Amino acid sequence: MSGLQNEEKSPGIVISSPPIGNYVMSMVLESTITCPFCGHQASERMPTDACVFFYTCKGCGKTLKPREGDCCVFCSYGSVPCPFMQEAGGCKTLG
Repeated sequence: MSGLQNEEKSPGIVISSPPIGNYVMSMVLESTITCPFCGHQASERMPTDACVFFYTCKGCGKTLKPREGDCCVFCSYGSVPCPFMQEAGGCKTLG
């Protein structure tokens, strides 16, 4: 391994950074999106290299878009915020 400490936790895939002192930063890469129109829930893997601006609900077929002020659909409708928000507390898409 490359010195990364891997963990597996609910709700999904978790990656961890190399230890810094006594701290290890973990990032959850799976989020459950809940449709605001029909309530359908789907577990989705979040990309680590881009924000997801549009998501088609698997229940009703409507296209979800981020709420005003959110960078992506995961931050608006997901159980876990996107990797950019987890990592830095801010999205590089929004600036």
